[in-house]
Amino acid sequence: MSFAPLRPVSALGAALMFLAPSLAGARAGRPAGAVVRRAVTPEIALSFTTGDRNARFSAANLSPTWIDSRRLVFARPDRLHPEQFTIEVLDTVSGTSTPRGSGSDPLPSPDGKTLAFMQGKGTLRQIWLMAADGTNRRALTRNAHGLGGWAFNFAWSPDSRSIAYCDSRNLEMPADRRPDDAKKKGPPASTVVVYGSPRDAPPPSEIWLVDVARSAERKIAEYPTSLTALSWFPDGRRLLMYGFRQGSMYREAQDSSDVITIDTATGQRRDLVHAGGEEMYGAVSPNGSEVAFYYDRDDVRYPDLYEVALVPSAGGPVQSLTKKLATRGRPLWSPDGRGVYYTASAGAFRQVFSVSRTGEIRQVTSSPANRRNLTVSPDGRSLAWNEESVDGRKSLVVARSDGSEARQVLNLTPEFDDLVLGAGREVRWKSKDGLEIAGILVTPPDYVEGKAYPLFVEPHGGPVGGVSVGGQMMFAGPLERQIWAAKGIVVFAPDFRTSGVYGWDPILSGREKQDFMERDFDDIETGVDSLIAAGIADPKRMVVGGHSYGAVETEWIITHSHRYRAAVAYEGDGDWYRAYGDLYSVGGNTSLMWQFRGRPWEVPERYFQSSAMYQMKGATIPTLFIVGDGTEYGGSYPSAYEFMYSALKQQGVETEMLLYKKEGHVVSRPENVRDLTTRVLDWVERHLTGPGAR
Repeated sequence: MSFAPLRPVSALGAALMFLAPSLAGARAGRPAGAVVRRAVTPEIALSFTTGDRNARFSAANLSPTWIDSRRLVFARPDRLHPEQFTIEVLDTVSGTSTPRGSGSDPLPSPDGKTLAFMQGKGTLRQIWLMAADGTNRRALTRNAHGLGGWAFNFAWSPDSRSIAYCDSRNLEMPADRRPDDAKKKGPPASTVVVYGSPRDAPPPSEIWLVDVARSAERKIAEYPTSLTALSWFPDGRRLLMYGFRQGSMYREAQDSSDVITIDTATGQRRDLVHAGGEEMYGAVSPNGSEVAFYYDRDDVRYPDLYEVALVPSAGGPVQSLTKKLATRGRPLWSPDGRGVYYTASAGAFRQVFSVSRTGEIRQVTSSPANRRNLTVSPDGRSLAWNEESVDGRKSLVVARSDGSEARQVLNLTPEFDDLVLGAGREVRWKSKDGLEIAGILVTPPDYVEGKAYPLFVEPHGGPVGGVSVGGQMMFAGPLERQIWAAKGIVVFAPDFRTSGVYGWDPILSGREKQDFMERDFDDIETGVDSLIAAGIADPKRMVVGGHSYGAVETEWIITHSHRYRAAVAYEGDGDWYRAYGDLYSVGGNTSLMWQFRGRPWEVPERYFQSSAMYQMKGATIPTLFIVGDGTEYGGSYPSAYEFMYSALKQQGVETEMLLYKKEGHVVSRPENVRDLTTRVLDWVERHLTGPGAR
C-alpha cells in the first residue's frame, strides 16, 4: 500500500492557454438554434485540468459556505488563469450568482454582514474584509511574511467581532534550514543534507487573534505542532483544532494526532484526544458540550479509514458512532445537535450520510456521483455540496436536510454541453471469495450493446477511498476517460478491497494471511472477466494502467497475468522493502510495519512476496514506466523502476521508461503534461491496433 509520503505536487497554473480559443469559440458564430457538439480530443480534455489531481477545479475554493439559509458564497477560478479567483454570492432560490470581486477562500461572518477572504500573493497575501454586497473592501491583517500555505486556516468568532488564524509556513526556520548560502560571500558551502538533524522537524504553529474593528492582532500561542481545522466554541472563549506532530525522518514513531482546545485569553492548550499520526478533524456541537471527530481507535494509521466519534468538550471517554469508514472532509453537526453529517464511499461513489448520537446511520444521497465540500445551512433545513458526475460534469447542488429535492443550482462545467460524451455507470461483480466489488464503466458515445470493445483497465490510486469519477492516468482531468471513449475504447475503473470501501474485515484478513495483493488482483481480474462474459470487452484487446497505488496494482498484474496487450505504470513503487525507508520515509513506515506485521529486516519474506519487483521472472506484457525524478523536492526517483524496466528488457519484452526532470509524484509542468499525454496515447493505441491485437 502506498503509505510512504508522496512527493509534493506543483500546480499547472495557467498552462495550456493556447487551447482557449477552441473553447471560447465553441459557441461563437453559431446560427440561432444550431447545435454544434464536438468529440473529446486530447487538446480539449487538457484544457479542463489544472494539473493538480489533488485540487481539481481548485475544489477548496469552489467549496460553498452558507451566508444565511438562502445564500451561498464561494470563489470561482478563472478558466484561463486558474490562480485567479472571483468571489460570488449565489441565491439558491432564484439561482442568481452575483460577483463580489477578486479574492479566494471566502468566509462569511456569523451575522452574515461581512465576508472575510484571502487576497494577494507572497508577502502581500493577507486576510481581507468586505461587506456582503462587495463594498468596503479593506485589508485586515498585515503579516510581514504573508499568510497562506497548507497549514493556514482562519475562522470567525461567534460574535463576528474577531478572527482567529493559524499559520506555520513562514515562521523563522532553524539555522541549519535557512537558505543563507546564496547570500554569503566567498566559496559556496557544501550541499550536504544531514539526515536526523533538527532540520527534519516541522516549524511550529502560531495562533493569532485579530480584532475586526481595529485590525489589531494579538498572538495567542505558539506550539511545536502543525495545527489545522480551526473553529470556535459557541462561548467564544475557546478554539478547537486538529494538531499533527510530525516526528519526521528517523522519528516517525513520535508522530501524534490530537484533538485540542486552546483558551483564547491565556493560550492554554488541552488535549481532548491523543492518538497516532492520522487525521482527526473535529467539529463542536451547537451547544458546545461535545466534539465530533474522525478517530483511528486502533492507531494503525491506515489512511482515511476512520470511525465517526464523539468526545466531551471538557474531556472524557470517546464514543464511536460508526465502524471504520472510507471518509474524507470534516464531520458536520446538524444545527439541532441531534446528529452528525459526513461523506463516505459507498460502492463506486462518495455519498452523504448522517449518524445520530445513538449510532443510527442513514444514507442521505444515492445517485451516481461523488460529493465533497458538504455544508449545512444555519437553520438546518438545507444541505449544499459540490457534485461530480461520472461523465466529469461538476455542479453545485442544494437539497433538503434529508437529501430529498436535490437540485443543481449552479453548473460549473457549462462547456461540457458542447461535447459528445460517453456514458458512465456503476458496475458490480463478485470476486473469487464472494465479496461484492464495485467499479465505474465509461463507454463510447456510439456504444452498441452486444459489441465487444477494446478495454482500458484503470486501477485507482490511494488505495483508500475507492474509485474516482475522473481519470488518473495522464493528467487527472475530468475528461481524461472521455478521450479513450471518443476513440472507441471502454474504460473500466475497478475498485478493490484494500480501498476500505468494503469494510475493515477484508483488510484485517489480508494482513493476517499476507495475501492482500493477491486478493486485490482477484477483485480486479474478476471484474474484467465479468465484462468479457457480458460481451462488453474484447479479451484480445485489453490494456491496463494506473498512477501511484494504481501503478502498484498494474505492476502486480504484469507479473501475474499475460492477457493484456500493454501496461502503463505511472509512479508506482513495486518494492515494499525499499518503500519502508526511502528518502521520503527514512524513519520507517508504521503503516507498512502494521500491514506486514514487522519491519523489513524482521520479516523480509513478507515484503518480498508482496512486491512486484521480485516477481518479474516470466513477465511478458509490454510496459511503459513513468516517473518524476523528484530532484526539485530534494529526493530522487525510486530504483524499483530501473529494476523492473531492466528485467523486462533482459527478458526480451518491449518496454520504455520516461523520466521527467524536476517533477514529483505527479507530472505537472505544461510541456511535460502534453508530452506524457501524447506518449501514453501513442503507447496504448499502438498496442491495441498493432499486430496480433485483433
